[in-house]
Amino acid sequence: MSDIETISFKAINVYINEDYLETVLKSVLTGIKKLPKQAQIEFVAFMRKYATVLGFRDPSRAPLTLQVNALAKALRVRMRLFPMFSASGQRSTRNSPARSKPG
Repeated sequence: MSDIETISFKAINVYINEDYLETVLKSVLTGIKKLPKQAQIEFVAFMRKYATVLGFRDPSRAPLTLQVNALAKALRVRMRLFPMFSASGQRSTRNSPARSKPG
């Protein structure tokens, strides 16, 4: 029996390379047909909720390249909802609005 270790969504988005993300998404999207029917239905519902492909009401029916781009964009946009922290534990301000100093 093997133990499965999981990494939080935020950690993956912070450290994953853009090219590798596309490779992972292609693998997921091409392997979706191997999942049980209920898992396929849940994944399509997830795609409809978070990914949009212009010209397609159902993003899961778009060509693979467009699906990959839509999911990658959805992950990048969703990542902005969470505060970013550096390795030292300090909060990053790169996604925060600029603060004006009183003066």
